[in-house]
Amino acid sequence: MPYAISIRSDNESANQIRELWRDAGKLDQEPSMESLNYLPHLTLAIYDEIDSSLVIDAVAHSSLATSIAFERKTEALEFTNRSIEPIDVVFDVSDCASFLPVEVLHEIVLATCH
Repeated sequence: MPYAISIRSDNESANQIRELWRDAGKLDQEPSMESLNYLPHLTLAIYDEIDSSLVIDAVAHSSLATSIAFERKTEALEFTNRSIEPIDVVFDVSDCASFLPVEVLHEIVLATCH
């Protein structure tokens, strides 16, 4: 089971990311990101084992869809080429979670949003 170190947005500033998830989810075979029951986040690292120092993915990213069928490749590429307005998001929590399903193992509050 893989583990991820992420920063999450547990506040209303993540609504634009949720909107992108819904838009991209229309391309998914099944809406993937909303079905995680995990808040909008940036994954900073993924590990095979929680105590491992081997980083599999050290590129910060925020997935919008994860189960797009190959037949929808053209639509997916068109989606990635569309213009997206800048988004201001407050990432107020850092966590360590196992997946799938997503289970938060530890979290640290980074900021309080007002």
